[in-house]
Amino acid sequence: MNLTLEEIQKKHDEILNLCYKAIIKDSWKHNINSNVIVGIHQSDFAKAQVNSKDEIFISIHPAFLKTRCLNKLYESLIHEFTHLFLGLDSKHDKKFKRFESYLLNLIGCDLNASKNEAMEIINKIEFKWTVIAILEDGSELFIEGINRRNNEYSEYPRTKNIKHIIKDGEHKDKVIVKYKVIRNK
Repeated sequence: MNLTLEEIQKKHDEILNLCYKAIIKDSWKHNINSNVIVGIHQSDFAKAQVNSKDEIFISIHPAFLKTRCLNKLYESLIHEFTHLFLGLDSKHDKKFKRFESYLLNLIGCDLNASKNEAMEIINKIEFKWTVIAILEDGSELFIEGINRRNNEYSEYPRTKNIKHIIKDGEHKDKVIVKYKVIRNK
């Protein structure tokens, strides 16, 4: 069965209830509106957003629809719930990662499956640009699709002391020399 908005809403509510049992609702920085929406112009898998009535809700990327990418959905929801627990302005520091990891373990999310599912979702999205990393050995590695160019890739490296190093996978510990941004359309 493929994911529908109703199925996503059901999973959202189930996971949120598990999170509230693990971390008392009163200790969360933000209360959440229980409705999930499908984002129209969205680059993230999921995003905690505030509407005009100051209600906070989760917006899900439309590429989730008609897939069975449950683990990526779970990971995305937990990531946003962690922001709601710690604060929407919270950074992805050690504390954030600790809580996110705790909640992911709580619901039994398979992170390896989530990575594969992320690629399935990304392949459904028509991005305006593709980012390719050029490694020290000259090989090229797909990084991500983007809809807006930014300085993170076009002005890399900013200083000679800061280098991006790949942290996992078959290219682990290889250094990125530069990025190439290719227009898709």
